[in-house]
Amino acid sequence: MAYRAYGIINDTEKDVLVMGAKRAGFLAGFLVFFGGRLEDEEPGKDAFLRELAEESHKRVGCASDDVRRFKVIHTMEPEPADLIFFRCVNPTYTTGEIPHGDEMGSVVAVSVDKLLSRLPDDPGEVTPTLVANILVEIYGGGEDIASYRASGIMRALRDYLVKYYYRE
Repeated sequence: MAYRAYGIINDTEKDVLVMGAKRAGFLAGFLVFFGGRLEDEEPGKDAFLRELAEESHKRVGCASDDVRRFKVIHTMEPEPADLIFFRCVNPTYTTGEIPHGDEMGSVVAVSVDKLLSRLPDDPGEVTPTLVANILVEIYGGGEDIASYRASGIMRALRDYLVKYYYRE
């Protein structure tokens, strides 16, 4: 079993989600959250902050005291793993190409308003597949759309949008 930590980075002042354009590996070409594998006995939050600094080449930052655990999702793709998602709502970031980025090619500010304008009003109708399709429609993506639609990242993003942006 692998353990991975990711951050849902939400600039709530501007209503954007800070994501990375994946350059290589699983889900290459798609927008994903920064994060990765936990090392040894590393706490999840520490792993997320370390991976964020590495993958963004320090173009995206979250203060440790601003990072809160949001959700754990169990997945089988690309391997059996527990994905631990954290929420950061007061990030620092610079969008655009990541110089010398290996895994991530750029930092993208995803408009929550654009996402919500294309999603149903009823949160029960919002699915990870629908969120993935809209992200690809607005921002483009890679070839493995089926894996993107079913990914833990899309499941977490769907749950995040419903929890923090839908008023029931």
